[in-house]
Amino acid sequence: MMASNRRVWLSRASLLGAAGLVACSSEAPKETAIVWNMVCSWRNDMPGLSDASLRLSELIQQVSGGKMRVQVHFADARCGAFEVFDFVAAGKAEIGHSASYHWSGKSEASSFFCAVPFGLSSNELLSWIYAGGGLELWQSLYRYFGLVPFPAGSTDMQMAGWFTKEVRSLRSLRKLKIRAVGLAADVLTRLGADVQSTPSDKLVDALKSGDLAAAEWMGPWNDMALGLHRAARYYYFPGWQEPAMLLEAIVNERALAALPEELRRAVDHACRLLTLELQASYALRNQRALGELGADAQVEIRKLPADVLSALRTTSDAVLNERVANQAFAKTVLESAFAFREQTRQWQQVSALAYFQARG
Repeated sequence: MMASNRRVWLSRASLLGAAGLVACSSEAPKETAIVWNMVCSWRNDMPGLSDASLRLSELIQQVSGGKMRVQVHFADARCGAFEVFDFVAAGKAEIGHSASYHWSGKSEASSFFCAVPFGLSSNELLSWIYAGGGLELWQSLYRYFGLVPFPAGSTDMQMAGWFTKEVRSLRSLRKLKIRAVGLAADVLTRLGADVQSTPSDKLVDALKSGDLAAAEWMGPWNDMALGLHRAARYYYFPGWQEPAMLLEAIVNERALAALPEELRRAVDHACRLLTLELQASYALRNQRALGELGADAQVEIRKLPADVLSALRTTSDAVLNERVANQAFAKTVLESAFAFREQTRQWQQVSALAYFQARG
């Protein structure tokens, strides 16, 4: 992202209150500051995500009154995108910025704190994490690895993806060459799709060449920045595979314990501020980008057919249940999240859903 765009993002984010919180802080002399290193699971040119890591660094410095500084290191040969967890656990960096579904190989439960097919929406996920017992479960899991997790940014709901051909029915998924990752990949594979794990920087070329016929990435803002709208015509919703994506700050437990209490609170507060700012920013950016896509004659925005959504939901439930069948802790986490989903479903029917229908 160009520097001017980044300044716009930060200025909008500051309207949410961060500026008021930190305005009265004065920076301590730099020679007295505690310096942390942050490793990230994304490159430095990914809109929203790379900006969020830089913003977290700024917030930690500001909220701590300049007593802490954080140097940001984006994914590279020193620490790759999928090495952040182990890098921080080994003490090679004090903090990492990533998404917990990257660590499902360590525990199936990890992905449930980030995104679950047909799981909690962004607001519901934050409610479960902060008030419904989710954070305590998350902390319990990471404690085993010597880490402390903090919610650190929400990118809101995603889209189902870009397709070069129409999805007319469930048969359209059979042998479909589609890029997907995580639990969604397992679900689509079970429905007969030919799932690929193509990296993001190769997606446009793969769609244009025919190596892929479909790809899911994120939402309108990030998808447009990647150029997917120039490689496929049909843009499908809803984002069943990631109704929310909650980012995480993972902190080395020893490094956090070495801080005085006021600085431990500063790290926590900075992460909370970032979560609020990023969710608001993505809501704004996605709706603007969707408006541009809707006005583009080369793009058709479609809803997935009912039979496709039904099959995706049934298969997602089956995959999730199988994944946790032999993992007691993961089963506990999933049951907690889905019990919360059922509670909030009843409330949403008489609140948000009813209101949106009435509003028209």
